[in-house]
Amino acid sequence: IGWELECPDTGHFTDVSPDNPFYCYVETAYAHSSITGYSDGTFRPDNTVTRAQLCKVVVLGMGWTMNTSGGPHFGDVPATQTFYAYIETAYNRGIISGYSDGTFRPEGSGRRGAIATVVYQAVIQGDRE
Repeated sequence: IGWELECPDTGHFTDVSPDNPFYCYVETAYAHSSITGYSDGTFRPDNTVTRAQLCKVVVLGMGWTMNTSGGPHFGDVPATQTFYAYIETAYNRGIISGYSDGTFRPEGSGRRGAIATVVYQAVIQGDRE
């Protein structure tokens, strides 16, 4: 999506120091408002990512306008769910799907293969707003 890798001298998160192998990637995502971290100033780089969080990161990273039309599309993601708009936007962009039982399982961990698929689908669309 055309981002230059950013490696500032001082980072934005207390738990991601410049010697961390992910430092520049975390800082680049932060610089483009794709991630925010936690209220205590940490990023927690070793935590797993939920499927809902993945939708938020990708939607923000791509700069897409929220699109909840036709929703809710998943029985376990009501409009009151914190990540609802991100999940619906990702669904409406065609980069995610749910399970055969009509659920999305937003709190489930994103597997590396699934993450790669979602990111690839987002990038090939290539249209930032």
